[in-house]
Parts: sequence; structure tokens; C-alpha cells
Amino acid sequence: MSMTPFYIAGIVTPAGAINQIRSLDHDPQTQEFVEAVDGQVDPSFAAVMEHKPKHTFGSTALALVLAAVPLGGLAYTSAGSTVDSYWQPGALGGTRDTTNCVKHSSAQGMLCIQSIEASDGQPAEVTFETYPISADGISSPITMTSGVSLPAPLATRQYFTTGPVKINGTLIGGVKRISVRSGIVASHETESGNAYPTWASIDSRSPRMVITTTNVDQVATMGLFAAQSGTTGNGSKIFFRKMLSGSTRVPDATAQHVGLTMVSGMIFARRINGAKAMAEIELVPTINGTDPMIAVATATAIA
Repeated sequence: MSMTPFYIAGIVTPAGAINQIRSLDHDPQTQEFVEAVDGQVDPSFAAVMEHKPKHTFGSTALALVLAAVPLGGLAYTSAGSTVDSYWQPGALGGTRDTTNCVKHSSAQGMLCIQSIEASDGQPAEVTFETYPISADGISSPITMTSGVSLPAPLATRQYFTTGPVKINGTLIGGVKRISVRSGIVASHETESGNAYPTWASIDSRSPRMVITTTNVDQVATMGLFAAQSGTTGNGSKIFFRKMLSGSTRVPDATAQHVGLTMVSGMIFARRINGAKAMAEIELVPTINGTDPMIAVATATAIA
């Protein structure tokens, strides 16, 4: 058999296709059982104890992913609600072959956002994961198929970068980096002695949003910590600016940017370091019985 390289080709979720995939990591997470007994040097038995596959994706289509996968996680269990991952082969003497792709498909499980990272001068990237489950613990939670055709790719492109940040209504200047962590701890469980998981859920979540700024004086003004005050309309806000194809940025007043809002929790001053000093401000959301810990807007004006 001759060599054939394969390339990331995209994924399809229950909410539709997601493009601009930068990374796709399939981790089978196979726990083997290998045993040497009766004083033997070499093992005489090998089997699979558990097989809990997981896919991790990275995409720059920030608004598209956040619209498809809530920060609080998404279960997919109904018929037709599969998550499909594709790799396409190169074409000898050409570019890509769209008719002999490899597809990993999972019919049940959970999708979770893990992080959003954005640095000044770079596009924002969102990382999300799937936790596939088996229908009965006996059948594999992932079906792998070769020789399949690639679905029609999305023609649209969307790119975002860092944007302004307001903490308790005060604009924070000099923003150089934004890091959002969902803080999700997932449960991916087997039962009754089966090798494949039949359950996926969120055990806990404690999101964090960290802002890195050059404006150390604003940290001094804020103090070491502060309580979050406000409502969804005027809480602490983090924006990701949308880049404009053929130009620079979408105007602030145009409702195409991504915004995250925290209305309950605390704000902490963290590290200040570097010869050219950078300060970190961490937002720690909590529930208040009414609002989401982090309200997500995938098409908003910057205001």
C-alpha cells in the first residue's frame, strides 16, 4: 500500500457544520489490562479494561462554535444528532480528495467548551471536546468509516481577536490577552463491568476569565479584589472584535462581535510581572439564581 497523507477536514455537530478547524485530536483513552502471573517474567494475558474515546477540537470560528455549543455543555442523544469528524486524504499529483475521507461518528454523548484564547495581533481560538457514550456499554461509542465523501464545506469565514473589556462599568485599557476557561469537570463513566462508557455529564464547573493588561495603574485603582455588581445589561463585559475581510475590523456599532458578560461573582487582581510590566485581572463568576454565570452574545455591538 502506498503512502497517503490525511488532513483535518472539519466536523458536523447537531447544530450544523463547524469550519476553520485548526486542530483535531482523537484520543482513544484506552486503558489496557496486561498481566504476568505465576512468577512469569512475560505477560500471558492482555485485554481492554476501559475505552473512553474523546475528541478535542480547536476552531477560529468563535461565534459559530459558541452558537452551536453552550458554555454549559450540550447533550446529543436523539436520532440524527451525531457528531462527525472528518479527515480528507491528499490527492497524488493534486491537492485533496473529497471522496475517500475518514469519518469518526458518535451518536450519543456530550459536547463541552473548554477554553477561549485571544492575544492582541492574533485570531481568537476556541477549544471544545466531545465525550461519546455507548448505547449499551457493549457497542463502541465511535463508528469509524473510510471511503466517505466530505460534506459540502461552509463558504463563510469569521475571525475575531481581542476587544475591549469593562469591569464593573470601567473600561480597562491596554488589553493584550483574554483567556476564558469553562472550568468544566466532566464525568465519563462505564458501569456493570462494561468497557465502554454509557454516561457523560458535568460534575462541576467553575469558569474563569483572565485579562492581561499593560495598564498596571488600573489594577491599583481597582484594589486587590472587588465584588461584581450589575445585571446582564451592565455587568463586567469582555468583547472579541470581529475582523473585517478585505479591511481591518467590523465597526463597533455593528452587531457582529462576540461578547461575554458576568453579572455575579468577584474580580481579583493577580500577578504583575515582567520588565515591561503586565497585570492580570481574573473574573470569577457565580450564580445568582436568575442570570447565567457567563451570558454569551454571538452577534453584538461593542458598547
